Amino acid sequence: GATKGNITDHFATSGNRADVNAKENTQETLVSLMGMLMGIGLAKWLHYLEKKDDVSVQGDKLMTETQLISWTIFLILTAIHIWANYVGIQKLQLRTLNGARAKVLLHQIVENCSDWVIDVTDDDDAAKILTRGRCEKMLHAPRQIKESLWTSLLGMLRKGNIHLGIRLRNVAKITSRPTSIHRGDGSERVGQNKLSSSLLQSYLGGEFGHENYVILVEEKSTKSQSTVSVVMKVGAGDVDELKAFVHAHILHRCMERATDVSQLQLLRRSHKITESLFERDKNGFNVYSILSRIGWDVSRLYLGFSPWRCEWDNKDD
Repeated sequence: GATKGNITDHFATSGNRADVNAKENTQETLVSLMGMLMGIGLAKWLHYLEKKDDVSVQGDKLMTETQLISWTIFLILTAIHIWANYVGIQKLQLRTLNGARAKVLLHQIVENCSDWVIDVTDDDDAAKILTRGRCEKMLHAPRQIKESLWTSLLGMLRKGNIHLGIRLRNVAKITSRPTSIHRGDGSERVGQNKLSSSLLQSYLGGEFGHENYVILVEEKSTKSQSTVSVVMKVGAGDVDELKAFVHAHILHRCMERATDVSQLQLLRRSHKITESLFERDKNGFNVYSILSRIGWDVSRLYLGFSPWRCEWDNKDD
C-alpha cells in the first residue's frame, strides 16, 4: 500500500497521480488476465502429462517426470519474478530521502569532512574549507544514486551505533554511566558515575545552545564501538533533522577511524564543519538548498528519527 503509493508518486512527475494510477490499474488487469490464461493452459498440459505418467510409470520412483517438470517450471518462474522485481525497483529514481538513501548520497561528504576534522587543527579553517563548487561535486541527483541491496539488508539486520531521536529516559541512562563529559567552557570531566543537573545544563547550553538538537556520545572500550545518540528539541524541523543526521555520521566516522584526537575535539570540529555546510553564504548556498536544486524532495525527509522531542531550559537554576 504505502510502497505502491510512493512508486505512483515517482511516476506522477506532472502532478497527474490519478492518471498514472488509472493506467497502472488497467495494465495490471491486462497482465493478470494474460497470466491466468497462461496458467490454465500450463495446468492442462501438466495434467495431460500426469495421465501419461500414471500409465507408463514402472517401479518406485522418487519423482515422476511430470513432477520434475512442474518443479522446474516453478523455480524458473519464481527466479524470473524475483529478478524482474529487482530490476524494476533498481530503475526507480525516488526523489525522497530515507536513512539508507541519505547515507549513499552523503557518503562522500561524510568521508571528506571526517578527513578534515581529523587533519585540520584550526577550527576556523575547517569551517571555511568547503566551497560551493566542491560541495556540489559531492552531491548527486536522484538518477545518479544507486543503492546496494546487500547493504540495505545488512542495515535492516544491524541496529548500528547511531541512534536518532532518542527519548529523554535514554538520555538519563547515557548520562548516568561512566563517561567523559564536556563542560560548556571547554573543560573535560572524566569517569563520572552520574551527570549532575548543572553539568548537563552546561553541556546543553554550551556546544548546542543555539541548535535544535544535541549529540551525546556513550563511550565504549574502543572509540570505534562508541554510540552516538541524537536528541531532538521541541520545534525541530526537517532542516534540523538533516543537519543532525550529517553531524552524527561525521562524528561517528571519525571515531570509527580510531584517531588519537580527543572526543571533545572531534565533537567540536565536526560541529563546526557541519555548521559550515548548513550556513547560507552570500550566494544562498547550503546543503539543504543544493539538494532541492538538484532534484531531491527535501520537504519530506524519512531519515529514521523517532517522533520524540525533548525540551530543557538553558538557564542556570
